[in-house]
Formats: sequence, structure tokens, C-alpha cells
Amino acid sequence: MELPKGWVESSIAKIAYVLQGYVFPKDRQGKSSGKYPVYKVGDISNSLQQGDVYLTSSKNYIDDDDLLNLKAKLLPAKTVVMAKIGEAIKLNRRAILSTDALIDNNVVGIKAKVGINDKYLYYFYLTVKLGDISQATTVPSVRKIDIENMSIKIPPLAEQHRIVEKIDALFSELDKGVEILQTVKEQLRTYRQSVLKWVFSWELFSGQRELKFIEQQLKNVCFSIVDGDHQAPPQKDSGIPFLVISNINKMVIDFSDTRFVSKEYYDGLNDKRKANIGDILYSVTGSFGIPALVSNNTKFCFQRHIALLKPDKVISKYLFYILQTPQVYIQAKEIATGTAQMTVPIKGLREIKIPVPVNKEEQQQIVKEIESRLSVCDKLEQLVDENLAKADALRQSILKKAFEGRLVPQDPNDEPAEMLLERIKAERAAADQRMKQQKSVKRSKKNG
Repeated sequence: MELPKGWVESSIAKIAYVLQGYVFPKDRQGKSSGKYPVYKVGDISNSLQQGDVYLTSSKNYIDDDDLLNLKAKLLPAKTVVMAKIGEAIKLNRRAILSTDALIDNNVVGIKAKVGINDKYLYYFYLTVKLGDISQATTVPSVRKIDIENMSIKIPPLAEQHRIVEKIDALFSELDKGVEILQTVKEQLRTYRQSVLKWVFSWELFSGQRELKFIEQQLKNVCFSIVDGDHQAPPQKDSGIPFLVISNINKMVIDFSDTRFVSKEYYDGLNDKRKANIGDILYSVTGSFGIPALVSNNTKFCFQRHIALLKPDKVISKYLFYILQTPQVYIQAKEIATGTAQMTVPIKGLREIKIPVPVNKEEQQQIVKEIESRLSVCDKLEQLVDENLAKADALRQSILKKAFEGRLVPQDPNDEPAEMLLERIKAERAAADQRMKQQKSVKRSKKNG
């Protein structure tokens, strides 16, 4: 597509500084106050989940002495920051530093040079999926040079300001609608939890014939409960899907974005680690407590952060709903170990207690009662999710128009971006020259 008049295509290296994070020693972590915040991937996620573009608080702070000992240089305010390693890359979460701060070595910063609007750069990175340029390793990562070589379309500075102002206004209106949808979704989640809580207390069946229940441990109602292979399998471009927690975090199995392993690896797994229709996946690490029912014959394997339950003395759907109840989650939380990443041990999972009706006909009756109450909830939740997806699509449409020069009108009186880049280049050359002179003076004094 032809560039709009006055625009120019450039590399990130020419218009911004790519700034690396620092290794943040454990013995300096956990300081809840101090002069300078240190931002980690989790801080970026927490900020965006609260609806904040600018990072304003951290779980870690340091003072001048720490800064000196770390031999670290502060990143300036208005630097755009994002994850550069691990699964967090795929989440595409970006934020902007509100003050001078440090970032850890899992985060990368991009600071616009003089003449480039910082928020224009931020909005550009909302259109970029770093996962597409990440290195194909077991742990995805993005190199500094990969970011520097990225192409970006630059409009005149005055137009950059107009674009940012227009996006801000449109996103503000969009955010209001999204907030309402999220509120509705939370209300539906609360209703769902109430229904499931009734299941456990059996208030759902008051007035009906008396049902008899026996408290059972999961190991006594399943003939197998195991987690995934502890050895990370070699990845392939195609083959058997390899599921991680993000593939089940909506309580259904999502095959739309998976890794792959070879058929030979899958065939070599113990049958207990091969899922069949009616089995249940259950997340046990990090975002633990998420069940997903296996509903078709698609072959797959899964990471060790997921457990596979094979029901025996309970029908699958009954166990699926029971695993969603607050009472089961509380038990899982009580036995979870770890700090940064909580894990429900398989031994402990096997010992979680659930009430089980004496016969499977009564279990089926309970499932029927639950589904009759949740069916409307499910339809409403689907409608909310569809509208949230439309909001995301609209957001990307706005950004696409912005970076194609179609969001705001061009002004022929604006200084062309080419002249802006020439000025940035000249200023950089002058700065390099000053640095050489300073080094030369230092050498002269040292030798003098």
C-alpha cells in the first residue's frame, strides 16, 4: 500500500532506543517501597487488567544504593515496555512507564527518540505480535536486533499527535462499553458459582425426594489421575496438538492455537496420559482449578501443569461440574504449594473430597438440574464474549486505519516525516561526536 503524503517508512532502530532489562537478584526483591520501581512481566499484566496504560505501582522498589550495586541505568518515563521471553509474549500486553524506572531481564523497553510521539509508538506496538518474530526454541524469546529491525510507518509529528488524540478518544468510548460487558460477565460468573455452590450444599434439591450422598475422594471415583509428561517434548511444526493451560482456560478445549509434537512421541506415552471422550483435564499449576471436558476423539497430549482425570464411579459431566464448585477450589487452594507459581500436587488432588450420589441415575438428575439453570447463563455469556470479540476487532480496525493514514485528515502544511528523520539522524550523529570527544578528553587526562 502506498504511503500517505508526508509519511516515511523506517526501522525501529532509527526512531527509538531498544532498552534491555536487568537481572534482578532475589535478595533485593520484595521491597514494597523505595525511590525507583522495578517492573516485571506480572506488573504489566496487573496494570492492564486494571485498565491502566501507564505503570504506576510495582511489587518491587530499589534506592540509589541498589541502583549503584546493580550497575543499572534507569529507563526514562514514557518508555513503552513489554514481555520479551516466555509465554507472556503471546499475551501482547504493553504498558508505558509513568516515571523513570528499571525493568527486569524478561522485559524490554522501547523509548521514542525526540520527534516521535511516545504514545504513537505505544499504539503501534498494540498492532505487533512479538510471538511472530520470536526465536523457535522451547522458551520463546525476542532478540533486541529483531525489534530494532522491525518496520514502522512514520507520519509528520503534528499528524502523530492528531492520531494519538483520535485513538485516545475512540478507545475511551470503546472502554466504557467493554466495562459494561465485563460487569455483566462478572455477574454471570457469580450466578454460575451460586448454582454450583447449591449443588454442593444440595439446596438445589430442597422439596424433591431425598437423595443419598457419600463423601468420596477423587482417587476413589476415578480409575486414574495423572499429570502430563514431565519431560518437555521436542516441538514440531505440525503433528499431535500439545496443550497448555491457555488451551483450557475457558473450561473448553481450544485447539485453535497449539504447539505440536510428533506422532511417535504421542504413541510412546502411557495410556493413562492419553485422553478419551469423557475424561477431564484440570489445571494444577499457576491458574489452577480449571476443568475441561474431553468431548471428541481428537488426539492430543498436554503439559505437566495439567492433570487428566478418568472418571469411573461418577459420570463425566457430574464430575466436571463438581470440579467447578467453590468448595473444590478451596480444597485445591489449601493443598497448593509454592509462592510465585502455586501448584496442586497430584497426590493432593487425588485426595480432594466430593459428595457423590449413590447411583448414577441421581448423578444424571443433578446434571440435568444444573444445565437447565446454566443454559440461559451460557447463552448470555456467549453473547457477551461475542461482543467483547467485536470490541477487540474494532480496536484493531481503529489502529489499522491509524497506521494506514486513514484515521485523521492529512495537513499539507505539516513538516514531512522525512525531514523529521533527517533531524533525528543529525542529532544522533552530534551526540555520537560529543561522546567521542568526551572519551578523548578522558584518555588525555589519564595519559597526561
